[in-house]
Amino acid sequence: MFPGGKIQDEKRELASIAGERRALEEKLAGAGGREFGVLLSLCEDLSDIIEDISEISSKKSKMEHAAFETKVKFSRKMRRKAKDLGRLEQEIVQAFDGKHITLEHGRKMAEIVKMLRSGKADKARQEAGEFYSLIDASDRLKGLEESLLKKRAQLERDRRNVSGLISDIDWLSGQQAPDMVKAGRHEERELLLEALLEVRSDCLFEMQAMPFAELVAKARSEGLIDRGFPAISGQDAQSLTAFLRRSGLDKRTAGQLFELASQSEMKLRHLGIDLAGFRNEVAGRRAYLSQLMALQPSAFLSIDSQESPAIGYLAGKYEKARKAADRLSELAKTAYEDEKEWERAKMIEAKKTGLNGMDKASLKEMLDGIEELGGIMDGKAQHAPDPGDNSPGGLAGSLRRLIWGR
Repeated sequence: MFPGGKIQDEKRELASIAGERRALEEKLAGAGGREFGVLLSLCEDLSDIIEDISEISSKKSKMEHAAFETKVKFSRKMRRKAKDLGRLEQEIVQAFDGKHITLEHGRKMAEIVKMLRSGKADKARQEAGEFYSLIDASDRLKGLEESLLKKRAQLERDRRNVSGLISDIDWLSGQQAPDMVKAGRHEERELLLEALLEVRSDCLFEMQAMPFAELVAKARSEGLIDRGFPAISGQDAQSLTAFLRRSGLDKRTAGQLFELASQSEMKLRHLGIDLAGFRNEVAGRRAYLSQLMALQPSAFLSIDSQESPAIGYLAGKYEKARKAADRLSELAKTAYEDEKEWERAKMIEAKKTGLNGMDKASLKEMLDGIEELGGIMDGKAQHAPDPGDNSPGGLAGSLRRLIWGR
């Protein structure tokens, strides 16, 4: 957004751009009248042909000792340029007959074409200075319009920002001071939920450190499969547990078994493990073992809210969880209104921070300055259109529509 002094700088810059734009529009409109587009098109065609013929003239002396094929190509190029000159002459005549260009411009262009036919490209370029000037004016005008488009977009963003800050002040003026007791209770509730998540994490680490057979037995006896623990059938659990006991692997965790399943058969033989049984009972259940290794990010014992069933399980196992669950039950009575008051307090704080001490009067002054900049950009301070011209924007408006399609 614009500080006060910055707005004054912008006013001066925009006034300068607007003045230059108006002068360029008047110059082009004065040269071409209402049909300045035809004149500009002829100017550009004439400029292109002058440059092409200048290039041909500069190479002509080198063609004397050139290869035959090169001479043929050069000759064809000269004939094409001669045809281009013929077409340009016709366009000049048609433009004059249609009253799209003045007699003076038509005569001057015809003289330049005559010079080009005579191979006097340098002299033609000198005589075409006025037409080059019109092309430069058109290019400069496009550049100014691009600059103004960017400034207009930035100005609109600034206008919305300042208007939004004024709306924030109006909203704040109608707000009572936030009830920090209610907001504090909501924050306490969030901290308790975070504490329960820490308890869950500790609980899962303990489970993952248990021998596989013991962990599966615990999950089945405590009904943990219903709480999201990776499921395994009773038959599979008994078969795997029996194999681990026979192989002396019953003290291994799921992670250790998974790592063991990645070892070579040579190492497994060295450990005295029944390879066939191991492949069937352990290696064949690597997917299940990997699920046990990923309990932390899983939905098992997840805590999404105060109503999560996992809280009851953890409260029955850990004193810290029990105390947190008891306090959450007390806070549940006012949880909704506490959360709403906390949100309102945060919104008040955010809006005050965004205002950064600005008052409504200074913001309105800034908004007035932005609106004034928009007026300068829209040309409201410029001369009015010709009363005899009923089209929006007069000749200058027509010029902008020609160049920019609007």
